[in-house]
Amino acid sequence: MFLLQYKKIICVLTATATMSLMSMNINAAFSTVHLDKRSAKNNTYQSNQFASIDYLTASLDGTEFYAIEGSYTGKNSLYVIDAKTGRTTKKINLPNVTGNSNTYGPFSMIISPKGKMIYIVASTEIIKVDAINKEISAVISTGNKSSDRSIDISGDGLRAISADFADYGGNDETYIHIVDTQKNILTDAIPKGSDPDKVYRSGFANLVVDKLTNKVYLIDDHTNSIAIFDLNTKKLQLNAIPLSSRISIWSMAIDSSHGLLYVIEPDKDVLDIIDVKTKKIMEQVNVGGSPDEVLLSPDGRTAYVRLAESSKVTVVDTISHRIIKTIQVPYRSSKLHVSSDGKQIYTISESHIFGDNWSNVEILDADTGTEINYFPVEKI
Repeated sequence: MFLLQYKKIICVLTATATMSLMSMNINAAFSTVHLDKRSAKNNTYQSNQFASIDYLTASLDGTEFYAIEGSYTGKNSLYVIDAKTGRTTKKINLPNVTGNSNTYGPFSMIISPKGKMIYIVASTEIIKVDAINKEISAVISTGNKSSDRSIDISGDGLRAISADFADYGGNDETYIHIVDTQKNILTDAIPKGSDPDKVYRSGFANLVVDKLTNKVYLIDDHTNSIAIFDLNTKKLQLNAIPLSSRISIWSMAIDSSHGLLYVIEPDKDVLDIIDVKTKKIMEQVNVGGSPDEVLLSPDGRTAYVRLAESSKVTVVDTISHRIIKTIQVPYRSSKLHVSSDGKQIYTISESHIFGDNWSNVEILDADTGTEINYFPVEKI
């Protein structure tokens, strides 16, 4: 009899605890159970409570994350997240993207040199967000037929540079766009010119600005070469640095202080280290299978190369050009970002719990790869 009563008590306690867990309010503070999604224990989450993030960056002081939830319907949001608590503090509704069906976005964002502004490129426009007041300060059109997917800022912060990815809009041409960030107007649209076959009007897959020389390095998606555009003279040199990759190249990074450009060649599994003065490849580092993203530490001493197939990051010493280590990152991670002090790596990973999909912000130790924290991006 006693045993039977004991079992009943246990059953009641278990049921009560289960109901309590299921009724946890999403607005409660993040707890260990609240964040335990990889183990699939938290089956009370609903997919509409969290955002599926496409792009992530952080404030210069590391206190906030900025995460974009994009949509092919043209409706997008920017979430401001407290880096310490993991809570969403502000949702900024971005303007609907106009243009043809191939040019939705947003596709990229960058923080201004002083950290006061966020620039988001979304095909036909550049959205300027005030990072202090957490509001949109300007929307600058780059043309209703443009297809811009990459953006960077000049060293003085006075110009934003973006570029067409391809001629989706029927322009029969692709352009580099220059925006005055003080007047919030498009000042120049520099045509790329004809491709060698004069059939497919390709643009540029990515770009970076050398903050010291004001030269823009652009990945030519059609010829798999690097083009160079001089912001001072407004001259464009196509095929300035030929590469031998046979498939599309998407990612590169620049170390302005040492005059080095880092480009991944996915089909060769290598990281090219290029001297920007000689425009020659100094060395190729075999980084492992399917590299698709490269970024540098703030001091330029370390390169991080994400490997798409293995969920790993190869860490390269940029002085010796040797691999230091390989660190594991969460499953299906993307969009690496290094903190301004170089101590942490931020990335996005995907959660798949009971059929629901959302993104997690992952915070890793840059030296060891050890996970410091992770949390989903809550909608508000």
